[in-house]
Amino acid sequence: MYLKMEILKPTRTVAMIAAISQDYAIGKDGNQPVYIKEDLRHFKALTEGRTVVMGRRTQQALPKGYLPKRRNIMLSHCDVVPNEYVEIAHSVEEVMEMTRGDQEVVVIGGGMIYGLFWDLADVLYITHIDVVIGDADTYFPMIGDEWELVDESDRRIDEATGLAYRYCEYRRKCLNNKG
Repeated sequence: MYLKMEILKPTRTVAMIAAISQDYAIGKDGNQPVYIKEDLRHFKALTEGRTVVMGRRTQQALPKGYLPKRRNIMLSHCDVVPNEYVEIAHSVEEVMEMTRGDQEVVVIGGGMIYGLFWDLADVLYITHIDVVIGDADTYFPMIGDEWELVDESDRRIDEATGLAYRYCEYRRKCLNNKG
């Protein structure tokens, strides 16, 4: 007798993307504390064609109020749809149900949203910027031993700001030693 195995939940990757300072700062007064033009292109390349998940303040900080060529989901207690391009979810579980058929879901912030999805994340796309933001008010979670650095770019210098930065990709380590 053969047992029929059914997949109850489709396999999907939950990724997080952020540009973080040396002290893990990602925000100040509702905005990114540092902008690097090349990093914005990198962000676009990694998120276009995918579903992005964000909080209300991140959505409000977007120049158009949404990211074109992406499915935009805002996780919020608010019921007001900010524009026709943004869907609203009220819980992590609702986001996961809405994205059931997606191959990759990319969490783009802010700090509270990163915290809510932290235990579900498989991949981190991090731009490490060599600067300390002393008066930041929003931080990315600490990248600890549960993450493995799997790819790292060469160090680059942003011409406009003079800041050094590098792109890193982390994968969550397998906790059960089965691969």
